Amino acid sequence: MKRLSVMRLALGYAGMFFGAGFVSGQEIRQFFVVYGIAGLFGLVLSALLFFAVGVLFFETAQQSPEQTVGELLVPGYHPLLSGAVDLAEDVLLFGVVVIMTAGAGAMVQQVTGWSAAAAGFVFAVVLFAASLKNMRSVMMVFSVLAPCLTVCAVAVAVFVLLRYGGAAGTAGAAVGEAAAETAAGAAETSGSPLLKGPWSSAVLYAVYNLFGSFSIMLAMLPLLPDRKKTAEGMALGSLFLLIPAECVAASMLAVPGSMAEEVPTAYLAGLISPWFRNIYSVLMLSGMASAALGCLVGFLEQLKLWRGSGGFPYRRISFAVCILAWALSLAGFGSLVGFIYPLFGYIGIPCVAYLLIKGFTLFRQRDNIQK
Repeated sequence: MKRLSVMRLALGYAGMFFGAGFVSGQEIRQFFVVYGIAGLFGLVLSALLFFAVGVLFFETAQQSPEQTVGELLVPGYHPLLSGAVDLAEDVLLFGVVVIMTAGAGAMVQQVTGWSAAAAGFVFAVVLFAASLKNMRSVMMVFSVLAPCLTVCAVAVAVFVLLRYGGAAGTAGAAVGEAAAETAAGAAETSGSPLLKGPWSSAVLYAVYNLFGSFSIMLAMLPLLPDRKKTAEGMALGSLFLLIPAECVAASMLAVPGSMAEEVPTAYLAGLISPWFRNIYSVLMLSGMASAALGCLVGFLEQLKLWRGSGGFPYRRISFAVCILAWALSLAGFGSLVGFIYPLFGYIGIPCVAYLLIKGFTLFRQRDNIQK
């Protein structure tokens, strides 16, 4: 099987985290921007965690590729506890599919006026068809999306900061004033009682994203290059995450009015021109699709492991999961981003902490053997 190049691995790793919350700007607003300038440094901490945990997860998983995510993240032999971790990740993966389907329906309705339910159903059918492809196809979607979103985010940031970053304008106040205002009102404007400050938010942001992606990363093992190139891919992928996130955050600080919008990045893109906003809306829809596809494939891979050596009706199960996700998505987007994601961040913290210790130990042991 052909291995991924460093660039393809980096783009794929970054792309799997470009979901509705990220590309819409809601996650970045709730987890970082509400803390002003401190939130920009929080993003750096998150990027470092994406790199370190990614490298050490692959280091650990390659030692025992037959294990489930729960077995990798729980010390010792504790089938019930490992099963509980697997179940928690499965719930999160399926929840993301539901949320992305709801977000896609809402986005299409906002742009075109179509019924959100009908748009969500089409989204679910397309998702089912895409899930029948192999993991390399999923990585292809991720790797194409990442550079497009990065370029658009940088373009928006350059335009917004040049036009609105130096002085108050029609869109809002300067960066410094906005930072002070948002930092002072962080507790009231974060939208989540589970987020307590820039550093804890940064950790929770990285942990829940990673916790929900471990099964996808487990499926990537046969595609990984050698150890050094994998680490390089993780570093580059984390940078591809950091750059657009910092651009979006800085743009929102420069234009505080954008933070009152349901989709802040679409508002910011609209400051350039309506056609640019439409292009960015298509990319946001693609981001939702990529996140949903990655989580669906990860969820199905987990189910296969739970099933054991028996046959797995992949096509039928995938179709049932997509239709169920669509049905549940009719409940609407709501405040799920501000509650479900931080909640799973807290659940994942002990698992990720153990992974860091275990992975670092294995990393050192392999270095000693090679010396």
